Amino acid sequence: MSRLLNDQISGLLSGDVRNKSNRIKSLRSYHKKPPEVMVKISGHCKNMAHIQSHFEYISRNGQLDVEDELGQVYQDTDDLHQMAKQWCSDTSSTKSNTRHTTHIVLSMPNGTEPKSVKQAARAFAKNTFADNYQYVFALHTDTDSPHVHLTIKNLGFDGKRLHVKKGLPQIWREHFACELERLGIAAEATPSLRKWIQIRNYFYRTEQER
Repeated sequence: MSRLLNDQISGLLSGDVRNKSNRIKSLRSYHKKPPEVMVKISGHCKNMAHIQSHFEYISRNGQLDVEDELGQVYQDTDDLHQMAKQWCSDTSSTKSNTRHTTHIVLSMPNGTEPKSVKQAARAFAKNTFADNYQYVFALHTDTDSPHVHLTIKNLGFDGKRLHVKKGLPQIWREHFACELERLGIAAEATPSLRKWIQIRNYFYRTEQER
């Protein structure tokens, strides 16, 4: 090896890291934590009028697309009202306080591409609910954080009702974060210690029930 080449290699190895050809990002940016996803239960509907009002809200009175589990898109409020009527009539419960729907909000911080949030929410809903539940969802961009309103009909095709156990929302957060990462969007779903214990207990009970 020539002395000149040897000197060049020695210089690279002994020089400041910022001057090396394989330099990495600064320590501050390299350790920057990915944004946290948000998945929360926002409410329920107990009668047809309530569901109709909710559909009007998520569709902004027909101004926004509302998509169902089959990929069909609705904008006409009359069609949404008819769906609300069908969801209420097709029930196995006669109790006045029956929860006919469960509402979930899936959100990402400001700066996330709204179309990607919707695409990830679509995949999350399909993988989580489509096998047994009807649902609709709509993307909202009227706040700093793009978010999707997902409304699920609680009565499943198998006749059983959706029951959200403790720890399940955190599992949903992780699934939603995975769908975002599939699209190349950095996302995190870090549970608190309390949530971690709930998730551990949920899986423990599930194993015991098998």
